[in-house]
Amino acid sequence: MSAKTLLSLANATPAPGTPENAALILIDAQEEYRSGMLSLPGIKGALKNAAKLLAHWRAKGGLVVHIVHHSGPGAPIFDTEREFVTILPEVAAQEGEAIHIKNVPNSFGGTGLKESLEKAGLKNIVLAGFMTHLCVSTTARAGHEMGYGVTVVSDATATRDLPLPSAIAGTEQADSATSFIAADKLHQAELTMLGDIFATIASSESLIGGE
Repeated sequence: MSAKTLLSLANATPAPGTPENAALILIDAQEEYRSGMLSLPGIKGALKNAAKLLAHWRAKGGLVVHIVHHSGPGAPIFDTEREFVTILPEVAAQEGEAIHIKNVPNSFGGTGLKESLEKAGLKNIVLAGFMTHLCVSTTARAGHEMGYGVTVVSDATATRDLPLPSAIAGTEQADSATSFIAADKLHQAELTMLGDIFATIASSESLIGGE
């Protein structure tokens, strides 16, 4: 039998979010991921697609919400006293667009995101940003459990290489080619897991259409 998702086994019809029925949520599109300690190999293309999607949402009058991560002053990543917490200019917020600050992977955790969605009367969310395996994934799973229809934009997200448990434990050389999962493989694996039941996975082009 060919591989099937739980959604397909349930005969669920994919329903990607649109500017008319969903909020575009840009997660942690910050300088940390371009020039900081967490620089991502796939950020250039992902950011370009996120910017196109953002322009589309704005042109259609859709709700745009920005999520940013702050770790506090002096932290090794997302230091609030340094430039790495700044939203990348390609997707910077415009007047009237909500910016919610978080300090956990879940964009709903301790922020006003849920209230922003309720105020707009929206029950669907479209996620773009960083990183695929962490804050994007955690937000998608949380959103699903909260009853939102979730879309993750496959080419407007990215992640980084991660060491395997054996490398972390010291049972394998950290510089070995088999000691880590490459960013592109981790990205695809996470999208595959999310697409099993938690989210509709869609490209930016499919969401924008022929524009």
